[in-house]
Amino acid sequence: MMMKNCGFIVPEQKLESNFILICGNFIAEKHSGHNNGNKTSWHVSHVEWIIGNFESHQYDEVDLGTQVMKSEGYETGFVTTNLRPNSGSTCYIKRENLGKMNKAAAKKYIQEKHKNLGFVVAWSSLDNKEPVKHSLNQ
Repeated sequence: MMMKNCGFIVPEQKLESNFILICGNFIAEKHSGHNNGNKTSWHVSHVEWIIGNFESHQYDEVDLGTQVMKSEGYETGFVTTNLRPNSGSTCYIKRENLGKMNKAAAKKYIQEKHKNLGFVVAWSSLDNKEPVKHSLNQ
């Protein structure tokens, strides 16, 4: 039986969403506030993208992310996959949490952090073996 491939991409900049803001290697995710008095906050994170085509439901993209974390000596973090058949699926290594803030502050903060970094870090693999680091202008 032939497995369907999932293509993981570096997503376009998204600064007007109701759920996630994206600017380069920085994201802000909306979190509801049932644990903080019903206030909504935006959790800002530094991420590195996993890109390429992987077989569906084999979790090779997660394995690659874990391999990157080990080879780069990242002491914290985890790998997250979001499957979106129509708009491009994403997978990323969450490097660090940068704080919680309101949406306007989060938007400004991730734009500033991306501007200071100046490029986008993404990882792929050669024949599902060694991680390959890419520095992309975006």
